[in-house]
Amino acid sequence: MILFAVLLPRQQSIRDVEQENRSLREELEVQRTLAPVYEAWKSRTAGSRTSELPCPQKSGLPRDRIALLPAVLSEVGAVAGLQTIQVTPEFSRTGSPGNSLLVHHILRGEFKKLRGYLIGLGNLSFLERIEEIRIAQTSDGPEYSISIRLAVEQES
Repeated sequence: MILFAVLLPRQQSIRDVEQENRSLREELEVQRTLAPVYEAWKSRTAGSRTSELPCPQKSGLPRDRIALLPAVLSEVGAVAGLQTIQVTPEFSRTGSPGNSLLVHHILRGEFKKLRGYLIGLGNLSFLERIEEIRIAQTSDGPEYSISIRLAVEQES
């Protein structure tokens, strides 16, 4: 009777080890099958690694083109699929440097299209930074109020 009590747990542990062994062999076979695919992918992407996002050369907005800002920002929004509600430059801000301009842009549209708009803003050579993004739900859909700091060329 004691011999039976010792052998039964031993057989169960042997079955567990065999099951784990089978599982590891299957995993190893999958890894062997996928290794050539991984190596091909790694060799194709090895040369395309960059540490920076592609951005345009930064330059200031010419002062005579400030009047075109509503059209430029509206176009960036339209390309992304958003509707421009209002573009408001803030000319008289105390404490703001003379070579930058704060602009408030209000847009409306689907939230997933906001990413395309932000990418479009990043492609503007005179964008310094995005200061604030506020999102509000209105009866016409989501509305985005974005404050943007733009670089302006210094007067010669």
